[in-house]
Amino acid sequence: MTRWHVQVRNALSISRVSRRGCARCAVAPSPSPTGEPQNSPPWEGGVGGVGSGRPIRVILPQTTLPAGTFEERGIRRERALTPHPPYPPFPRGGVICSGVPNGGLAKRCAQPERRPLSRRVRARPVFATACLLAILLTCTIDPASGADTKQGLTTLEPSELVKRPDLIGHEIATEDRIRLFQFHKGEGYDEVLLKRTTVVFRLPQRLRPDHPPSQRVFSVQGILGRNGDDWYCDVTVLEPLPDDLDRLNRGTAGLRPTDADGRFAWARWAEKRGKDFGDEKLLERAKALEEEAFRIESDRPSADPAKNALALAERARSRHIPEPEPSALAHRGFRKLFVEAKNAQAFEGLMTRIEAFFPKATQALAQPAELGRWEVPYANDPAEAYRQAPPDVRKTLDHRLWADTAQRFFESKAAEDPAGALVLADTAETRLPDRPNVAVKLLELGLKSATAELTKLRQAEVENLARVYRDRLRDPERGRALIRNWLDTHRQNSLRRTDAEGRLTLADQYSTLLDDKDTAADLLVEAAKIDPESKEIAAALLNLNYHKVSGKWVPRKPSQSMANSSSGDSEPVRPAPSNASLRGSTPEEVRSRMGGEPQRKSLTASQGQAMEQWIYYTPDRVHFVNFSRSASETRPKVVAFYSRPRTASDPPSR
Repeated sequence: MTRWHVQVRNALSISRVSRRGCARCAVAPSPSPTGEPQNSPPWEGGVGGVGSGRPIRVILPQTTLPAGTFEERGIRRERALTPHPPYPPFPRGGVICSGVPNGGLAKRCAQPERRPLSRRVRARPVFATACLLAILLTCTIDPASGADTKQGLTTLEPSELVKRPDLIGHEIATEDRIRLFQFHKGEGYDEVLLKRTTVVFRLPQRLRPDHPPSQRVFSVQGILGRNGDDWYCDVTVLEPLPDDLDRLNRGTAGLRPTDADGRFAWARWAEKRGKDFGDEKLLERAKALEEEAFRIESDRPSADPAKNALALAERARSRHIPEPEPSALAHRGFRKLFVEAKNAQAFEGLMTRIEAFFPKATQALAQPAELGRWEVPYANDPAEAYRQAPPDVRKTLDHRLWADTAQRFFESKAAEDPAGALVLADTAETRLPDRPNVAVKLLELGLKSATAELTKLRQAEVENLARVYRDRLRDPERGRALIRNWLDTHRQNSLRRTDAEGRLTLADQYSTLLDDKDTAADLLVEAAKIDPESKEIAAALLNLNYHKVSGKWVPRKPSQSMANSSSGDSEPVRPAPSNASLRGSTPEEVRSRMGGEPQRKSLTASQGQAMEQWIYYTPDRVHFVNFSRSASETRPKVVAFYSRPRTASDPPSR
C-alpha cells in the first residue's frame, strides 16, 4: 500500500495528515457561520477559496486507520459521510506540495490489473488534482495586507527580491503573473519566470507540469539563492491563484457595506497590479472601488463634517477619482462652510478656496441650466443631488456656489466699511455681471454713506456722485437733487455776510451745475451789494441779462434798450447774445469761433478754482471770454461771455 501525505493550507494553520490505505477520500466543507452545511462539492467552490475565511475538513475512510494518527496532530477523525465522488474535470495547472519524500500530493492507488503507466502519464491526474486543491485552499489573506501566516517566511513583492541579499539562503514567498514556463530538453518545464522580477524560479521534479498551465497568477515559496549576478529560487511550493479581477471581486464581496478602509486597501492593491501589468480593466475596477470607498467614508459621522468632506474631496481629486464624486464632496463641504460663515473675512477665504477647487466657476454662464427641480434635493443633500444632476446642471451649481459666496462677501464687506461700498460696487459689477442687483445695492449703500455729511464734500466729489446716480443708477433727478442739496447747504452754512467772492463762485456753480439762472442772479445781486466795484460780478450779471438802474441790478426787460439805462448811470456794456452759445465751450472751440488767439489773457484763482479771461478786440467792440476749471476737471470751459463798445483807450484791433 502507498503512504499518503496531504497538506491542508488556510488562513489559520498548516497541518499534515498521514494514513495507510486508499487515498480516495472525500473532502467536505465545514459548517458555514450560520450553522448551515455547505453541500456544494469542493471543486464547485464550496470549500475554502479566496475570501471564504473557513477551515476545511478532510474526511478519510476509517478502514485500517491507525489510532492516534489524527489525534496526535489535533485533527478530528470522522467517518466518510458520502461515497467518494467521481473525479471532476480538474483544470491543468501548478501543484501545491509540502516537499513530502514520497513525492506527490494525491497519487491514486496501484491498480494490479492495469499495465504500469509511464511517469509522464501517471503525473497528469496528480498535477490536475493538485491544481484544484490549490485553487480551493488558497489563503484568504487580503492581498493588500501583506500578512504572513508562517513563522520564518518572508513575503516580498517580486521586484524587491533582488534588493534583499540578506535573505539569501532563507525561505521567501511572493506572487506574480507568469511570464514564461521555461522548457529544457530532457528536463521538461523546469523553470518559471515571473513578470516583475529577473529571479529564475527552479522547479523540482514533482512540481514540473506536463504543459504550461492556463492560470496566469501563481504564489511561489522557496529558498532564495544567488550565483554571481544571477538570482534564483529553489521552489518548494507553487500555487495557482485566481485571476486578479476575480480575486478582487471575491475579496470585496465579503466586505461590510460600511467598510471603507477595506475597499481602499483592495483598491490600492488593484491599482498597483493594474499599473504593473498594464491591465486597464483592473485599473477601472480599482477606481470604481475607490470611488465607492470615498462615498462611504463621506457618510460617516464626523466632528467637523465640512472639514472632513473637503479633505476627502481634495484627496479624491488628487487620486484622479472620476467626476462627479470629488466635486460632489466639495459641494457638501463648501455649503456647510457657507452656512457657518459670519463675516467678510470668512466669506473671502471661502471664495478663494472655491476658486481654487472650481477654477471655471467664476465665469458667468451664457445659458445657465434651470435649477427648479434641483433646489430641494440640493438643499437637503448637496453631494447626492450633485451626483444625480446632469453635466449642465453641475456647471450651473458650481457657478452659483461661487456667486453666492462672492455676493455675501461684497455685502458683508460693505456693511463693515460703508465708505468703500462704491469701490466694491465696481468690483461686483465686473465679477458678477449676471447679478446686477448686487452692484446696485452696493451703490445705494455707498451713496448713502458718502452723502451723510455734505459739507465735507468737494465739488468734484459731488459731481462724481451725481454722475453715479445719472449713469449707473439711471436716475438723473436724484443726482440733480444731490447737487442742489449740496449747494443749498453751502449757501446756508458756509457764506459769510461780507463774502462777495464766495457768492460769485456759488452763483457760477448754480448756473453751471444746475443751469439755475434765477438762484445765480440772486447770489450775484447779493455779491454786488457787498462789492459794487467788482468787474467780475458786473460781468456775470450782464451775462445773465441784468443791468444797473439807479445803482441797483435788475433783470433787463426784452423791450428795453441795451445801450444805456434811464438813469444814465449804467455801464456802457452789453452781452453778445449772438455768441451766447460759447458758454461751455473749450479753448479750441473759442479759437475756432473767434478766429484765433486773443489779444490779451489774464489768470486769477479763488477757492480751488482757476479763472482765466481772454479778451478779443474788434473794430467796434471788445469781447470778454471767461474760462473756469475746477480741481476735478482736466480742461477749462467757458462760464461767461460778454462784450462792450470800444473806447479810445483800447488797443487797436487785429
